[in-house]
Amino acid sequence: MDPWDLADWRHAGLAAATMFPFGAPRPTPEQLTEELRELLAECPAYYPALLDLGFLEADAGRTDEARRCLLEAADRMAEREPQVNDQLTDSVGGITERLEEGLLRYDLMRDFMERLVQHYPQEPQFRSDLGASLLYVGDFPEAIRRFKEALHLAPEDFRNHSNLGWALLEAGRPEEARPHLERALQLDPEDVHAAGNFRLLACLEENPGTVEDYLSRPLDPGALQRWDTGSPQPFDEDEALHDFDQWNHDRMQAWKRHVCRTWKDPRELELYKSIRAFFQFLEELSLFDYTLYENVVLLDIHFEFIMEEFILRMSDADREIVEEVCDGLLAFHSYLAQKGVVDQEDFTDFESRVQELKPTLVEKAERFAAVRHDPSFTKAQKARIRRELFGDL
Repeated sequence: MDPWDLADWRHAGLAAATMFPFGAPRPTPEQLTEELRELLAECPAYYPALLDLGFLEADAGRTDEARRCLLEAADRMAEREPQVNDQLTDSVGGITERLEEGLLRYDLMRDFMERLVQHYPQEPQFRSDLGASLLYVGDFPEAIRRFKEALHLAPEDFRNHSNLGWALLEAGRPEEARPHLERALQLDPEDVHAAGNFRLLACLEENPGTVEDYLSRPLDPGALQRWDTGSPQPFDEDEALHDFDQWNHDRMQAWKRHVCRTWKDPRELELYKSIRAFFQFLEELSLFDYTLYENVVLLDIHFEFIMEEFILRMSDADREIVEEVCDGLLAFHSYLAQKGVVDQEDFTDFESRVQELKPTLVEKAERFAAVRHDPSFTKAQKARIRRELFGDL
């Protein structure tokens, strides 16, 4: 069998064992790393294994090794696919999504896309992806330059006008962004991203500032008052909930920008990912009529109950995850307090509450994690320990 085909067959089996273990224990990151290194020893050109190895190294915080694997993967991709094709662009899209949303490693995405641009200088999408990564690491001038290059290569692609307009907004240059956003909507009036960028432009023209300032703008007190106390005026509940969802989204986007541009320790990125998952859990819990992520007063009051529910419902909730949620909540709300979104006194009270309860919550998570997946405990024994730890939850 051809070495590439054999590597592809082994890689598919490894992916299946990871995604669908069928009763067998999932391979650990260490086992996956060893398997991938063995595979690459037999077929060094098999870049999908290099990519997976790079992702594992990044997840473990080994940045230099992750970068080496990703850059070598880009070189191997270019050797195997000397011309841009649909399969290549789809593969690159999956890689950037993994680096963006899965790992939050825009620095590694930047380095990977820079290498691909060297190999495929005529592909505008790769320059756009590079520009996006540069925006999130805070290099506005270089991001604008890359988006301009993409626009030069494909001047009638609305996405290139929209992306350049977005970069100019991030850089605090709305007057330069306007013609590009207008052109994007002329080319495709239905595109939601271009329309969203244009609305952002209108907001920044009315209230000058940075995009991060806009994303951390004050709540509309009128909307909250209408919801909480009722209103003599007609009140659209769905519209209000949409506004709350938008505020939550914008707060997380503001913090994401801050974290991606200032982090020193990879754990800071893990805190963002943990809080993103925690708030999704909180919304599914449906404890409140509406959920505002910045409402530290409500979180303070119900924190112990929410965290115990989190430990019970999340099958992988252990010491590390509970610590990350506690630390992440404090980091998120500390940032919002610095931006003036959260009252400093309310944050201080919430911080004290979290620090007070954290040791007990960690201990409960550890004890419950030790028995919940242990087949040597009967269902009755697990139920007894659960009641001992959490009462009638």
